[in-house]
Amino acid sequence: MLFVALTMISVVNAIDPTLFYKADSMIDLKLPCYNEDSTTQIECSSAAKCNITMNYPNGSNYVKNNGMTNNLQYFNYTLPDTSTIGEYYVYVNCADNATNTYGYSVFSIMINNSGKSETPYLLSIVFILIPLILAIIALAWGLSLDGENKLYMNEGGQYQLEINYGWYGKIVLVFLSFLFFWIATFMTWQTSYIFTLTDNMTDILRWMFVIETILLGIMIPTFIILSVAKHVSNVKWLKEVERGFSGL
Repeated sequence: MLFVALTMISVVNAIDPTLFYKADSMIDLKLPCYNEDSTTQIECSSAAKCNITMNYPNGSNYVKNNGMTNNLQYFNYTLPDTSTIGEYYVYVNCADNATNTYGYSVFSIMINNSGKSETPYLLSIVFILIPLILAIIALAWGLSLDGENKLYMNEGGQYQLEINYGWYGKIVLVFLSFLFFWIATFMTWQTSYIFTLTDNMTDILRWMFVIETILLGIMIPTFIILSVAKHVSNVKWLKEVERGFSGL
């Protein structure tokens, strides 16, 4: 029996991708080939021939029964186009007329933006969702706070000013909300290089992160200035009320 192995893997899973390649790069598939019986494994002869058929991720035909190059120890085939991202299904059949043997291999390859397996990076989704959820909670909490000071007359007929420090909490929570959203955008952008997202989506996420970084740099001094201005205003109001007490 003629045995065709994908990078020395004897059992090829036709469901999960076995190899990962980076999009828009030169991809040269190499499949070791040898004749095997119960006791020995002999390299395929120079008379052996292998043909490869591949389908695009959408199921349409990509390569149809094209001949592979015989290098004795292995057969290779350079893919003509690697711009389409996704999982490609591959069928290779071989025959060695010198030994009257034949064989085939069925497997799949993944072409994505990183050339790496997506499975170890599924945890990235968690690191995207956590800051996103925290951003929503912080924003909702911040907007719910009452930040207005209260001026009222006590039982003795005197005016009193109640400083509401909820305004400072509102500012901090709104800032934290934006900060968490900035982190979520960064994680999504980085993950887009690994998962099978289009290049346009990666570019959009990168620009979103750049814009948010600029806004974050503007927000920090702005919130500091607003907080100082609010504190000065509170002190001024307290002094005005004290003067009002002394004048009664």
